[in-house]
Amino acid sequence: MRKTLVTLTLALATTTALAAPSILRKSGDCKLQVAGAFDDDKAVAVNLGNSDVEIGCKLHGGDFFDEFTLFANPSISNKSGKKLTVAYHVAFFDKAGELMACASQSGDLDVGAKDYQFGSCMSKLSQVEFSKITSYKVVVYAENAKPKK
Repeated sequence: MRKTLVTLTLALATTTALAAPSILRKSGDCKLQVAGAFDDDKAVAVNLGNSDVEIGCKLHGGDFFDEFTLFANPSISNKSGKKLTVAYHVAFFDKAGELMACASQSGDLDVGAKDYQFGSCMSKLSQVEFSKITSYKVVVYAENAKPKK
C-alpha cells in the first residue's frame, strides 16, 4: 500500500511538472488615450504574472504609418526555467459590451527570456470607434514548448 502511494505521488508530481504551466486572465475598465510610442504615462498599464511568466501590456492608440491604430503590445518574461510557447489575446469592448477591436500573437520564449516583445498586437480602427472603448479582457496561455520536427 505504501509503495503504491509513493508511486502515485511521484506520478502526480511528474505530471504536474510536465503540464502546461499557466493560464492568466485579467479584465477591467479603461479609458484609452492617444499616445506616442514612449508616452507610457498616457498608456493603460495591464500587468499579469505568476511563477512562470510575467506580462506587461501598455494599451493606447496612436498613428502607425498614417493609420490610426490601437496598440496592445505585451512585453513577456519567461521565469519558468523551461522554453515556453505563449499565446496572448486581448479584446476591447464598448459600454454595451460590443466588441470594438482585438489583437493576438503567439511565439516561443527561450529559458530566461526577458521583456520579449509581441510587436504585432495592433488593431486598425477609427479614432471615433477607439474613443468608445470602455473595457478590455486579456488571456494568456503558456505551455511547455514542443520540440520542432
